[in-house]
Amino acid sequence: MKKKVSLKQKKQNKKREKKVLLIALALLAVLGIGGGVAFAKYYSINYREGVSVASGLYFGSNKLTTVPGSVTDMSDIAANETDTLPVNVNTTKWSGDETTFDIEIRNYENHLLYNDASLAIEYEVCFMMLDTPKGANYYVEKYGEPSTRKALYEEESDGTVITPVGTGGAAVKTFTGTLPGGSLAADRYTLIIKMVNPERYDHAKARVLAVAYPTAPDYVRNDTYQQNRLLGVFQGVYSQIELSVDTAEFKVQEESDYNAGTWKGKVKDLSGLIYNVKTKGDIVTDSSDSITIKPQVMIRWKKDYLKISEYDEYYLAAKAMDAANAGDPGAQKWFYTQGDWTCMRVSAMPYTSIDVTFYKTDRFMTELSNGTLQKTSFEELVDAYIP
Repeated sequence: MKKKVSLKQKKQNKKREKKVLLIALALLAVLGIGGGVAFAKYYSINYREGVSVASGLYFGSNKLTTVPGSVTDMSDIAANETDTLPVNVNTTKWSGDETTFDIEIRNYENHLLYNDASLAIEYEVCFMMLDTPKGANYYVEKYGEPSTRKALYEEESDGTVITPVGTGGAAVKTFTGTLPGGSLAADRYTLIIKMVNPERYDHAKARVLAVAYPTAPDYVRNDTYQQNRLLGVFQGVYSQIELSVDTAEFKVQEESDYNAGTWKGKVKDLSGLIYNVKTKGDIVTDSSDSITIKPQVMIRWKKDYLKISEYDEYYLAAKAMDAANAGDPGAQKWFYTQGDWTCMRVSAMPYTSIDVTFYKTDRFMTELSNGTLQKTSFEELVDAYIP
């Protein structure tokens, strides 16, 4: 049977524990071990609830794994240690302009265990391409500080290299920081993978290596065996939005009594014609839960028979895009004429309904009246497809 301990005895035991701990620390100081900090062990006593906690040096990350090792040289690590490391991939589907990874360097294990106030950790965090990329640009920066951005690799959409991967030290992009002790502290860095050409990227998903380690105080760094080294590998997985046209027809065609005998009268009575396009496909988001680049639907119509309303919202948007790109001769046109057709690009997501307003030209009315314009020909005056 377990012997009961009185409240008085509990208090005496706590005092005894405290006294023993203080004596031990005093002995360490006498022996010249610097109060116990030289070997990176720190003791804190939480007198509330009478709990004594022993804590070590805290140097961790939300994405990087602690992998003690003898080297901090990036090329050596890339050649000998990356095969067994797990690969961090984006946790949400990426289909827009870019995907990002936020990497934290921390001075704590959890909200209760963190470095002593006297221990400020200086560190380096380094990034390097493990593979030669295609179709995407790679950057790293301090979180929220675009001015600190460094390019790991850059290319044009045709594959022309702007910033090569580099070799040796030129391939490594390094940041330094300091994590003060005494409370929870973390520095955040962002790895950015910016899409340039999805087709080229799909065949060459490159990986990025990240390494972090303390550099000061001197006793926390050991170049022959770095106990607190952090490693991680990152790779972006791109998911192209699959957009297609589900239905495309004039609104009048949706009426239940629209048929070969009634179509001409119905069309003649309308002052304007609404053409409706419905899209379908996969709805996905990029890593920031938003899509920065929407796919496009091309809508075109026979210009001799129809003209678009100058107040149509998609017409105004297309004209605005052309105006914005006026100084770029290589920019794609959003509203233009091609042969017998007038063409207009519309930004759209899957499961979008697009209504475009048209007016009938004199030729339309003449051929409708004399019978030259038949039902099938009328229904084919407008076309919609994914460019």
